[in-house]
This record gives sequence, structure tokens and C-alpha cells, in this order.
Amino acid sequence: MNIGFDIDDTITNSSDVFVKYAKEYNQLRHIDYQIDTNELNQSLAFGWNEDNKNEFLNLYLKKILTETIPNDDSVYVINELKRKGYKVFLITARSDTEIPNMYEFTRNWLLLNGINYDKLYVNCKNKLDVCLKNNIDIFVDDNYNTCKIINEESKIKVLLYSTRYNKPIKINFLRVEKWKQILLFAVMQEEKRLMKKELNYVDVDKREDFPPEPEGFRFVHFYGGTKNYRGYLAPENMSRAEFMEQYPDYIPEQNIPVYENNGIILRADPKFPCPGFYILSLNKTYRAFDLIDDVTFLRFAFILKKAKEGMRKKLGINYAHLLSNEKADSYVNVHFWLVPVNGISSPDLLDFDVKAYLNSFTPKENIEKILDYNKKLREYFEEINLVEQDNRLCEGLDNKEIIK
Repeated sequence: MNIGFDIDDTITNSSDVFVKYAKEYNQLRHIDYQIDTNELNQSLAFGWNEDNKNEFLNLYLKKILTETIPNDDSVYVINELKRKGYKVFLITARSDTEIPNMYEFTRNWLLLNGINYDKLYVNCKNKLDVCLKNNIDIFVDDNYNTCKIINEESKIKVLLYSTRYNKPIKINFLRVEKWKQILLFAVMQEEKRLMKKELNYVDVDKREDFPPEPEGFRFVHFYGGTKNYRGYLAPENMSRAEFMEQYPDYIPEQNIPVYENNGIILRADPKFPCPGFYILSLNKTYRAFDLIDDVTFLRFAFILKKAKEGMRKKLGINYAHLLSNEKADSYVNVHFWLVPVNGISSPDLLDFDVKAYLNSFTPKENIEKILDYNKKLREYFEEINLVEQDNRLCEGLDNKEIIK
């Protein structure tokens, strides 16, 4: 497995040294300010303006990074991971604008402190990109915002290394207090990976190119893979929703849920690579709409409305046909489709060849746009606090008699 680490305040104690010199600088410049060591923002922590910040870095940053020492057990854990066969990537925002030739400066510090690693990256403004390019499985950082982005926009397991300034932040991913917890987590993840049976799959350019399935099996396919479509062999009565719930690691990036709460899931349709084409379904399989409880069905309508609202406001999709799907096939889970129709007008559904329209899109040409749409729609749902709205609606409906 590949493991990525931030350096400052993750591997090192750099903020402790930073505070030491901040106090010295404030005395030098006669800045009478009560320093707050739990505050990350330098203006609030030290009472500095932009000129102070720039002057401080010019005077002290090289001293700080030279004097900083590894946190307890960080050298042992990293070297133990290397000994066990993991690949270690050090990914830092340290930049050449701060110290000329920052790569060599940092490399020398790592060598001096006996830290083994495979690759060192400096000048990293976007750590997510570096992680994705290096197939990172686990990433550790003290910066909450960095961890949040990587957690939300990838399948990478994220660990927030606990510091005095990020402790008050509530997170929905894992936090570690000690370096040996990182070692334990990595070993457990590797054991789970080795124990997990890899699924067989077939990659094809066209869906009709999938070979005949063995008796009792069917291909659950997604657009993507090395060609245009990838199909996994699954039991013939397993719905796509059941497959994705049982094997979340096999869901392609573009089909990771855009919204998921209390059993309801909205995601880009896995079968047709049409940007803005969303499917709303449940993590539990229902063969018919009338089998869904009343509260969930009413929540369906509410989330569909908010999804279409976001498509109009953020994606520029003015019209979309709302379609439902209920078939007798044993592997089909009931769901709704939002099929986008661009422009200021929309064809009547009876005049709209939905299948031909959806088949006109090819995966390789559209995946990047689908990922961009997903990101914008997720941001919109966060902006309007859709989870909170959904939960309030659910509570309100539960407290009322819906059907008299």
C-alpha cells in the first residue's frame, strides 16, 4: 500500500518552534499581544498584519525548519512501514518561495533525522492531485481542510493528526493522537486488503461486447475501466444497488454518491455517461414503488426537487425529464432518473428517444465533465444544508399521521 504524510506538525513539532520565535519577534517589534497557541490563523494567534507575517518568515523560517524535531515515534513508525514493504510519500506545502531549493533543504533534514521514504514532494498547493497521481491509499495530515477535501473527493483513507489547534474541530473521518495508531491502522488496512477476494471483471468498448455470463451470474457494469465499460460478475439476482452497497471499493469515482443520507442515494447514473444524468435510489432493494414506506417516498420527492434546483442553478441544466423504473427483473431496484435536456426549451417526452439520446454519449469524452458536475452539485447540497433539511423533514413526517 502507498501511504502519504504531511511533514510540518505531522512528522515534526514545527508549530512549537514557530511559537518560540514568534514570541522573540513580538519582543523585537514591541508587539504587545496575548499569544494564542491554539489558534492557526497567524493574525489572531500573534497579532500580526501581512507585513509582520512576511518579515517573520524572512527572518525565522529557515531557523524554525532547521530546529524542528520529529514528533514522538514518527521516525520509528515511518521506518517500520518501510520495513514492512509499504511505500512512503512525503507531501508538503513547503515552497521554494519560502526557502530557495526547498527540496534539498527538506531532503537534508530527513536524512539527518534518519527518515526513510520513497518520494518527497514540495510546493504542493493541491495535495489531492499528488495523492491521486501516486495512488495513495492512506494520507495523514494535521490540516483539517486538506483532509476534508481528500476525504470528500477520493477513496483515500484520511487520518487527521491531532494538534492543539485542530482538536476543537468536529470531523467525519478518523483522528489519530499518536503515531503508533497510524502504524496499527495501516497494518489493519493491509490485512483487510489481503483478505478481500478480488472480483473478476471484463473491460469492453461497447456494452454489447460483454461475453455470455456463466450460469447463475450477470455482469454489473459501469462506464470506465481501461476501455469504455467495466463489468463485474455478480449473482444474477443481485441488483446494482446491492452490488454497490456490498462492494463500495469497486464503485468508480464518477459514480460515488453525490448525496447520501438515511437510506437515500443520489449519484451520476453508472450505465450511461451523460453529464448531469442522475439516479435517485435506495440502499435497500425494493422491487416496486408501493412497497416503499410513505415517509421515504415523500423524502424522494423533496430530494428530487432539490437536485433539479441544483442542476439549474449550478450546472445550467434548465430542463430534465423525471422518469421512474419499475421492472419485474429480480435484480432491478426501483429508482428515479433525472435525464437532462439542455437549452431553454425541452422536447415532449413522447417525442424524446431517451435510449438513443443516452447512448449518444461516450465515457472517455464525458467523465471529466461528470466529475465536475458532481463536485458542483455536492457543493450546492452543502451550501443549502440538504442533510439537515432532509432530517428535519423526516422528523416532521414521522410525527404526523400521513395516511388517515
